[in-house]
Amino acid sequence: GWKYPLVKGCVASEYTGSANRTDWSGGGHHYGIDLACVSEGTKVYPAADGVVARIVYKASCGGNMVYINHVVNGKSYTSVYMHLLSISNDLYVNKVVTTSTVIGGVGGYSTDINRGGYDRCTGGAHLHFGLAEGHKAFNFNSYAFNPREIFAFPKLIYSGGGYFYK
Repeated sequence: GWKYPLVKGCVASEYTGSANRTDWSGGGHHYGIDLACVSEGTKVYPAADGVVARIVYKASCGGNMVYINHVVNGKSYTSVYMHLLSISNDLYVNKVVTTSTVIGGVGGYSTDINRGGYDRCTGGAHLHFGLAEGHKAFNFNSYAFNPREIFAFPKLIYSGGGYFYK
């Protein structure tokens, strides 16, 4: 039931959970994996069929966000999609979505606070993609786990990794 949330992309930053980041980004916790090598506006899709659980607009850290509840192989999950340039106009809480539903567009560059935007937790065009056990749209980080446990993402692009394709 799982599919990549972008048609094509690469990994620009790893999941660290509650541990501090040691990559180029400069530290802090990271409860997702950053998918990049795409331009702003690139279509974002749910990683599995599900129901929209929460929508956040213009958060000071994370920007536009969509949380989706899923049941895959009888187990409950929540996925999150952050730093969106836009959220699809027809998206609303409790809407049923499939892996072919466009939920928004990649953001992170023009939404950066240093470029006149509102998001202080971004620096370039990318999708922050996270997964949590259970339906946890409001306490996500406490239940988050590394998306690599489900997805076979390539190595970090800066370490010789390549692209993934939906």
